[in-house]
Amino acid sequence: MWTVGGLATAFFFVGGWGSNAMSKVTCEERVAQWLHSKPARTPDLLYINSDKRLEDRCETLGFTYVPITGDPYDGNRYPCVKLDASCAIPFVVRVFYHWERGPEIGAAGKWQYLTLFGPVLDLGRDDTVAF
Repeated sequence: MWTVGGLATAFFFVGGWGSNAMSKVTCEERVAQWLHSKPARTPDLLYINSDKRLEDRCETLGFTYVPITGDPYDGNRYPCVKLDASCAIPFVVRVFYHWERGPEIGAAGKWQYLTLFGPVLDLGRDDTVAF
């Protein structure tokens, strides 16, 4: 039989991962909006990772998503952005981002969100590298 503590722990983990899955796109969308309006400042962004779901969301936000094919470091790829959302612990999504406006002009870091089964709460941003 399950104890109350066991059920609470199971709900925490299962519910937390479910919450993360429901909120992951929203977290990526918020970081994409920030990148579009602040550091990159351009209507067209080249994304290093190809993600159809993110491409559709970018188009609804009013900017162009152009996935880079082939070698992303062959030259003509500016401005570019890379987004990668991960779920390290229940109820927390981290979105790692990397942007470059030109050679040696850009930054990388992570943004963390508390997920609440759809709505998200911003826990802050950490710019780990600026170049």
